[in-house]
Amino acid sequence: MDGKPDSGKTIYVPPTRIVECMSTDVLAVSNAMVAQALQFIRENFDKQIQVVEILKQVAVSRTGLEKGFRENFPRAPMEELRRLRLDLAKQLLRTTDDSIVQIARQSGFQTSHNLCRTFKREMNATPKSYRKSSTN
Repeated sequence: MDGKPDSGKTIYVPPTRIVECMSTDVLAVSNAMVAQALQFIRENFDKQIQVVEILKQVAVSRTGLEKGFRENFPRAPMEELRRLRLDLAKQLLRTTDDSIVQIARQSGFQTSHNLCRTFKREMNATPKSYRKSSTN
């Protein structure tokens, strides 16, 4: 860049994290009911929905929904809800100064206690310690 010849050295810079863009988030599920449920989950996970709202959307029994997910997707409906909520909470912790209560509400957790409990179980850290470590 400064007019000197390239040294020929390859410099490897590891990524800090991978962010999935919504435009590349394609539902590669052959079961139409599961695809419809996943689309509803992904569009509404931040609104404190529960499985009953998903059932109403896809007009299937809870057993049918869970069986469809088991056969066509690597996670159960509630696991996918938790994963999406946790991903959004982690993003908000990294990029905002919002309180844990606000982040819980914005990411679809019913209470900040639910967020903290889920965070501790899945990340083996508290939201506060995650925020601190990700901003350093």
